[in-house]
Amino acid sequence: MQSQHRLHYPRKKVEELPPAEADILPAQRGDSIELDEMWTFVGRKQPATWLWLAVSYQTGQILSFAIGERDEATGYEMFAAIPKDYARKPVYTDGYAVYPNIVPAWRHRPRP
Repeated sequence: MQSQHRLHYPRKKVEELPPAEADILPAQRGDSIELDEMWTFVGRKQPATWLWLAVSYQTGQILSFAIGERDEATGYEMFAAIPKDYARKPVYTDGYAVYPNIVPAWRHRPRP
């Protein structure tokens, strides 16, 4: 039987980890970014918790993420954490209304 304590990492250990960008492959020619949000929970279904992801289309790597509400502030937190190497790549999203406020219009490619 696995211990439930494995979900709780000591803060000191987390702070010692290298920056996430250190493990992300450089942006590739022709690559793009896909943004999405999904509802998730641990233990109880309320209050709702949302996981926001930025994924490289070409490599499938998670470029950044944020956990919080399904709102513009959490989406922006995720978007702002995308590595700078991907700063000029096109960004594909679903039709959720906050994305035009987060992604610059020249990069944004909404898909229904």
